[in-house]
Amino acid sequence: MRRITTSVCLLLLVSACANGATLGEAAEVLNEDGAKISRLTIIGDKDVSGGTEREGCDGVKRRQIYKVVGTLGKNMSRIPPSRIADELKNLGYEDAPKNGKSLVVVKKEPKITFTITPQDGIPNISIVGKTDCLTEE
Repeated sequence: MRRITTSVCLLLLVSACANGATLGEAAEVLNEDGAKISRLTIIGDKDVSGGTEREGCDGVKRRQIYKVVGTLGKNMSRIPPSRIADELKNLGYEDAPKNGKSLVVVKKEPKITFTITPQDGIPNISIVGKTDCLTEE
């Protein structure tokens, strides 16, 4: 009887891992990493927002969003957006292909993407983190 219980527990554990992270689990990582970025002193006059969205997701899946908009110093040449990418790399993110003038970094597990976009005028930086489309369970 003990061997069957162990096998069933192992089977449940393996199937849970095979399904990947839930939206709640990925959102927790995104929100922690986003909060660390929003506390960077190189970003001034910050506006932080977040939530979930269904845009681009199938069925009941949703994605979590974390957005920081602010000002990188008085002159972008003094504090490059790559400093934010470097901070995210310290949290386990890797470079992804650039998207126009935006820098993109990705964490593989759970899959989270941060896009760092310099902007003209003030505020001059936008940092948007998104999870993959995931289910609650």
